[in-house]
Amino acid sequence: MVERQADYELAPTTERSADRIAKAHGYGGFSQFAHSLPQGAKVLDVGSGASPFGRKVAALRPDISWTNFDYSYHDPAILEDISQDAPSNLQYIAGDATHLDQVFEPESFDAVFSYWMVPHLSLDDPQPARTAVRSMFDLTKKDGVISVGPKLSFKDKTALAPGKSYRIVKDDSVNEGSFVDTVVDLTKMRGVSRRLQKRANEIIIPTLGTTRWKKRKGTLTYVYHSGSGDYVYQYSPKGLQTLGKLAIAQLVNRPSVENDPKESRRKLSGNAKVALGTAGVSLVSILGLQVTHDQENRPQQPTIELIDPLTWLATPISNAINDVDGHHIQYRSRGTHSNP
Repeated sequence: MVERQADYELAPTTERSADRIAKAHGYGGFSQFAHSLPQGAKVLDVGSGASPFGRKVAALRPDISWTNFDYSYHDPAILEDISQDAPSNLQYIAGDATHLDQVFEPESFDAVFSYWMVPHLSLDDPQPARTAVRSMFDLTKKDGVISVGPKLSFKDKTALAPGKSYRIVKDDSVNEGSFVDTVVDLTKMRGVSRRLQKRANEIIIPTLGTTRWKKRKGTLTYVYHSGSGDYVYQYSPKGLQTLGKLAIAQLVNRPSVENDPKESRRKLSGNAKVALGTAGVSLVSILGLQVTHDQENRPQQPTIELIDPLTWLATPISNAINDVDGHHIQYRSRGTHSNP
């Protein structure tokens, strides 16, 4: 694994659908988005993760040049998986979004997009987000499109539409400083959602060893099982073990609050942690009994639909990774799209 030194580098690697990303940027779907691009356009997606957005658009428009840029591509396993059979006009670049100016020349792209990356840059300090957004602005050609999201602030009434991005055409009327200030403010996570996201980022990599802890296969959700190094169906025994492992890690690794008398009264004792952890493991076993398999041992949906509290503990409600797909219960809060 590559050493990470900043909290935002621990952000989960998500795979939101191409249509979902296109709609977040204000288009009817990825097909409409693709046909909106000028002939021979050069496009940059910052924080592209494992989304098929760039792949599908590049395949539909062989005349354009598309670049996916993400820190997680430093992980060979992630990069190998998502780049398989990629069209020739799509490239993947591993890098730090706060150093875009060291990778690309100014005004290199006709369009620059970013979704659910900037909020992670401002979890502790807004400066990394400001640096990245300023670079995105500088990399965009005059009259090019820049779209960054999601908008999480209710200061802008249009943010009442969850997950929409802030999109502009870079012309002479747009002030760079104002654009940076607006984007960073609109995409900043606050309050409980910020604390939950930060805690999740700090727990997932040390516990599982990867930023891509969830993966979709058709309509099913798979989670990374660190013991085997494979992705397993989330309601299989190994999948439930992974969810339990994350939930227990959240409980055991609570931030120190000993210097805060008010918070100290809320702090779990060591025995209580063990008790809750044991209860979690027991719940995993109970939930595991609800899983059925067909003759080929392929996982089916649980026979009883349950709200899984382990998934709730392991996944911040500010950034629910998957869509509501009719099979699993997901969690989301205001301003989220939606990592995945």
